[in-house]
Amino acid sequence: MGFTWTNSFVSSEDGANASGGTTSTYDYFRVHTFSSSGTFTVSTAGYFDILLVGAGGSGGSIGHPYWGGGGGGASGLVYQYANVYMSAGDYTVTVGSIGSGTASSIVGGSINYSAAAGGNGQNGTYWYGGNGGSNAWYSGGLGCEWSSPDQGGGGGGAGAAGNGGSGQVVYDASGGPGVYSSITGTNEYYGYGGTGGRGYTPQYWSAYNGSPGAPGYVIIRYCIKIGTTTFSLVSFNSDGYTLSVNHSNSNNICKAFIWAIG
Repeated sequence: MGFTWTNSFVSSEDGANASGGTTSTYDYFRVHTFSSSGTFTVSTAGYFDILLVGAGGSGGSIGHPYWGGGGGGASGLVYQYANVYMSAGDYTVTVGSIGSGTASSIVGGSINYSAAAGGNGQNGTYWYGGNGGSNAWYSGGLGCEWSSPDQGGGGGGAGAAGNGGSGQVVYDASGGPGVYSSITGTNEYYGYGGTGGRGYTPQYWSAYNGSPGAPGYVIIRYCIKIGTTTFSLVSFNSDGYTLSVNHSNSNNICKAFIWAIG
């Protein structure tokens, strides 16, 4: 014999509340995404998760179609802060644009967080591919010299350094890898370096500019229901049972647990 017991709410109250940026929700979370500068207004204080992504650098240009390729732009730095208490009030959000060198940041109350931007890729010159841009963590790859084609180097990423140019005809020097975050509810890729541009090869193509590093963001997430415990007992018999619980802990962070015993 068995039975089913679902949606038994032990307690519930509203969590934090805020406005600003582009808003989305998933599970018990609300997410505010800033791809440009703005204001984040907290109307109900609470605990927040914050992802800061510094803006990437510009890709290097070519000085002439018959010269070396431009270096890729570096990514900005990537930081994630969990369980940050934010009081009610306005917070200034800055998101740097590609190539500006402006850090992404959130400032207000007791909060002052920032992520530095990435450096620009170097321009290609006569017989020299431009070096990839660097950030504070990882360097860009070196451009090729006198190799035809003279590729630009890849920009440094938030996860590793950029690759150097190889001198091979069909090879692009890739930028350094970025990092993943699921703060929006989807596992997404941030902070990758730009690709170095191909250099001039008479039988194939003119030189290419380097590509920019990844764009900057400020993303903020919080729980819109706290202290909520939901039991969903889907089966119970002599072989065991499965218990699924969604709730937040004493720090007001939404969590989901799946326990299987049998």
